[in-house]
Amino acid sequence: MSHRVLLDTHAVVWSLSDPERLGRRLRRLFRDRSFEPLVSTVSIWEILAKAKAGKLHFGGDPESSIRQHLDNLRPSILPLRLDHVYAAYRLPILHKDPWDRLLMGQAVAEGALLATRDEAIRQYKVPVIW
Repeated sequence: MSHRVLLDTHAVVWSLSDPERLGRRLRRLFRDRSFEPLVSTVSIWEILAKAKAGKLHFGGDPESSIRQHLDNLRPSILPLRLDHVYAAYRLPILHKDPWDRLLMGQAVAEGALLATRDEAIRQYKVPVIW
């Protein structure tokens, strides 16, 4: 049985820079052969947008750092599709962050767990792991 887990943006960043910040259950999953990490193009765009705005810093070029990390992590890259956008649209407006709303829509549409520490996301009926 495969564990499909969509990593929230902070989970992607922490898996690169500070894996100890990931939850114990999530760190354990990273060692499980059935673990299938998903990384959304939404998260990649958010990371690069924050780097460009000076809100997120890398030791080198952000794009190169992310590319290398994704090569090491070997996730399935999840593109943003129309059914994800519709799923995000159908969510109640409890959390206004557009990045998080898209990630929640993707998790719902894909039937995946969402790996997040974000307490605001826990208000939704989205399966979460941390």
